[in-house]
Amino acid sequence: MPFGTDLVLLRSAPPIIATLRPWTKRADAAQLAAGREAFEATVRSGASTAAASGDAVPDEVGDHVDERADDAAA
Repeated sequence: MPFGTDLVLLRSAPPIIATLRPWTKRADAAQLAAGREAFEATVRSGASTAAASGDAVPDEVGDHVDERADDAAA
């Protein structure tokens, strides 16, 4: 298949050939890039703060699992 073409296989539908375009070519690419930069800065900031304080970076999924385990044990 040529670059930018994808084959979508679903369980209950015939195969679909999709033409993909890079997000950088979209009309809202500048907004997407700004959002990506802001998100990455937030992640880096949180990781830097946790590393500097010696704390582990919180794992939200793990935290919720632990809370449920604590509730079940009570």
